[in-house]
Amino acid sequence: MAVRKFKCASCGAEFEEPYGTGRPVCPKCGSSDVYRIDENAGRNIGGRGAGLGRGLGRGMGRGSGMGQGLGRGTGLGRRRR
Repeated sequence: MAVRKFKCASCGAEFEEPYGTGRPVCPKCGSSDVYRIDENAGRNIGGRGAGLGRGLGRGMGRGSGMGQGLGRGTGLGRRRR
């Protein structure tokens, strides 16, 4: 079974917990102030979700996003005469 590796921020103890056990507490001091120390923690290597993400490079809303919405009410942009 795969495990997650953690380190306690309070006492420095390192420990492992199996996946699916919820938020861990330090077995040494009982603190819940722990963080992951897995080499690939939070990274999805291969498989689904390994792309660049949705919305990357899509601009600001509709259109190309070039300059849309900039300067409204700030005195920048076109002046009406």
